[in-house]
Amino acid sequence: MTHWTQVLSNVSLVEFVLLAALTALRWVRHRIAGAGWVALSFAILGGLSLTVKIDPTLVTHQFVAKSLVALLLVMPYCLFRFAASFHPPSRTVRTLAAAVTAGIVAFTFALAYLPAPGAQPPPHFLVYRVAFAVAFGFLFTYVVIRLFTAGRGEPLIASVRMRLLAVAVAGLEVQVVVVAFGLQGPTVELVTQAVTVAMGILFLMALVLPSFVRVFLSRKEDLAFRRAIGELVSAGDSRDVAEHLLPHVCALVGASEAALLTGDGTVVARYPVWLDSEGLAAWDADGDKGRGRGDDDEQARQITVRARSGATHSLAVKISPYMPYFGSDELHKLDELASMVGLAIERCEMAEQMAFQASHDGLTGLANRSLFMDQLQESLRHVGRRRSALAVMFIDLDRFKLVNDRADHSAGDLVLREMANRLTAMTRGVDVVARFGGDEFVAIAEVDHEADALDMAERIRKGLSAPVEIGDAHLVVTASLGVVVTEDRTAAPAMLLRDADNAMYEAKRLGRDQVVLFRSNARDVANLKWGLSPTRASRLSAS
Repeated sequence: MTHWTQVLSNVSLVEFVLLAALTALRWVRHRIAGAGWVALSFAILGGLSLTVKIDPTLVTHQFVAKSLVALLLVMPYCLFRFAASFHPPSRTVRTLAAAVTAGIVAFTFALAYLPAPGAQPPPHFLVYRVAFAVAFGFLFTYVVIRLFTAGRGEPLIASVRMRLLAVAVAGLEVQVVVVAFGLQGPTVELVTQAVTVAMGILFLMALVLPSFVRVFLSRKEDLAFRRAIGELVSAGDSRDVAEHLLPHVCALVGASEAALLTGDGTVVARYPVWLDSEGLAAWDADGDKGRGRGDDDEQARQITVRARSGATHSLAVKISPYMPYFGSDELHKLDELASMVGLAIERCEMAEQMAFQASHDGLTGLANRSLFMDQLQESLRHVGRRRSALAVMFIDLDRFKLVNDRADHSAGDLVLREMANRLTAMTRGVDVVARFGGDEFVAIAEVDHEADALDMAERIRKGLSAPVEIGDAHLVVTASLGVVVTEDRTAAPAMLLRDADNAMYEAKRLGRDQVVLFRSNARDVANLKWGLSPTRASRLSAS
């Protein structure tokens, strides 16, 4: 029995020295909240065990023995501070913990001597044992309860690690009770050493989890991670990326909230979504009191997401304060996921840019012919719903060729962009403006009467004729506008566009810088222009 007790003692020594080295290394490398206190705890345990193993005669010197016991008594306080670093207890509890620790340390040095096994104890030694048990019991009980209950709602791997640590600390508490009651004998020593070895294993698994155990416990989180990656592949834009990704991000790190933010802090999307009086709730970077986590204060964590285009987003999560220590690997996966989000956003931005270029004019950013015809068809379907009629305007800049001939093409481009900006500013949000190429622009406007269309067209004509600044010069460019108004939802878009073009052709013929409303004679001119029969136009004029 003595042999096995010695073997177990050596194993526990190796465990605690290893724990001291690993936790100290983790603290030095990551500086996670609480890591310093747990590293100090195991430095005390491992250091004391190694010191006594190397030179057992040290305990025969009373001052040295009392100093070693005092260090051992500080260890529960270090674990208390470790647990308290995640969720600070009340000032009363903190004061009581410090007072209990200081009191039992002072009591240790106040004893006449520390008795050897089987020797006569000094006065008040029974009271000392009780105080010893109370000090350890109070501090260890706080740690056990705090870690065990805090594991609820965390991802499985973090929850298991926290509870393993709680069970290991509870094992230390049992050993303290054994010492406090003065239980001795070969069997007690063997059982005590066996419990110590078991506690060492639990501490190792809780604080430095083996990879094979981590793989087994993190299956759910790994599945969430793979799903998140899969969702990124199918996302169409930044909001789509966020809405597909954020639920899996919350599952990965046990976050109560997650959001994708733009560079200026605007919320692209968040999960879960709830509305306040102002619509989509703003993201609180300081973190609110934990939603659904009892009284634990959550931490806001933001990871910068960069795309090659230069766009910057932030992937923000609100996590339990325990996650940085007990779920560091999951948070590392979140960092990896953020880099993939950047690639997904970049892909979406490229797709959006290509789609925009396919449907918009490259110089002015206005809709091109293809998009305009689609919008015209859609607007015809709404005739009579918001307004009773639809106006189509064909706008051609007068003598624009002279701008390029007398200045240069860069001046012409500047004029075209300025005209596009003016057209956009002079039309309502429901109207559509497009550039067909060269100096030709078209617009759609919902109106109630022909007079409304003519008023709008006249405002556009006057607005476009305002001088354009080109360097030190002021250039005046006028425009001829052709307008057609219809109340017929079934009208052919191509025919409306042709009629507006014909009216614009008539405005040119009448001297330019004019607005002409489409009439049947304009269609006759167009028929002659295009070499078509005027029969249909005559019938429409007669009706």
